[in-house]
Amino acid sequence: MRIPVARCVLAAVALAGCGQHGSGPLAIPPGVARIDCFNPVSGYAWSLRLDSRSRRVDGLPAVFEAGSITWRADGGGYGLDRATGILTITRASSTGGYSAVDRCRAHSSP
Repeated sequence: MRIPVARCVLAAVALAGCGQHGSGPLAIPPGVARIDCFNPVSGYAWSLRLDSRSRRVDGLPAVFEAGSITWRADGGGYGLDRATGILTITRASSTGGYSAVDRCRAHSSP
């Protein structure tokens, strides 16, 4: 299923407006070991493991910075904004590629 770029851009703008900004608490604070993510377009939900000491996300090498976490997997690039919890996924393809914007938050144990 192909999602028009305009729809992804609108979703990104809408989600960015819902996030936390400024000096408020981070949606994904340092030390969080697991996050839950959700794609608002498809409804798909999943979890990711974060290991800041060994700098890995789900076992893959990652760059951990104060405001973001980035990594590559399966031919795509992933960027997690720690302040808002927005996860941006970009993938190249022969038709120009695509981006998806998902929401993540720190996992809350039951």
